[in-house]
Amino acid sequence: MNLMLSYRHFVPSGDLNSQIRKKVTRLLKRLGPSVNVHWTLTGEKNHYRSEVKIQDGHNNYYVKAEDGNLYKTFDVAMKKLKTQLSHSRRYATIRR
Repeated sequence: MNLMLSYRHFVPSGDLNSQIRKKVTRLLKRLGPSVNVHWTLTGEKNHYRSEVKIQDGHNNYYVKAEDGNLYKTFDVAMKKLKTQLSHSRRYATIRR
């Protein structure tokens, strides 16, 4: 697993890093070991955005979540990623 964290317009804390790592390790149970994850956090006044790009071999996933609460953007992004993963796996099993 290759996890890359980027922060824009605010200073990160150790708690943010640990929250993201915890969520990504849960997600990696569904993906293979050679996954590249790029998580970008942007903060402007009272508006936060999480953007997640995942590359798993030939499969690419992209999610963007925006909210007034930074930690809520983590949860929304993870929910969207789980939806994308379930759709891609469901369609892959239908095609076989």
